Amino acid sequence: MSEPLVIVGNGMAAARLVDELAKTSLGRYAVAVIGDEPRLAYNRVLLSSVLAGETTSHDIELRPLSWWRERGVTLKYGCVASEIDVGRRELRIAAKRVLRFPGWFSRRARCRCG
Repeated sequence: MSEPLVIVGNGMAAARLVDELAKTSLGRYAVAVIGDEPRLAYNRVLLSSVLAGETTSHDIELRPLSWWRERGVTLKYGCVASEIDVGRRELRIAAKRVLRFPGWFSRRARCRCG
């Protein structure tokens, strides 16, 4: 059975982490990516091109939905992580639902803590 792993933030760092996990630990984790934006992760650097009408928002997505699905990732759009309780290993999203996790990734420490 896969170990649950929650990634808070649906941006470039999350996509990179999922990519690395797929290369090194495919199947080990049941990954859920939670982000407050209502869409797939996109390249924020290119957002001005979308606003200028030079390209579409679909064109700046970091990965297509199929990429996430092929890696078994559950995406939760429009979900705000309102509280993380490291001691109880719980993440509260949308101020209601609680997700439990066995460990966590620290972006600063670049290590898995558990």
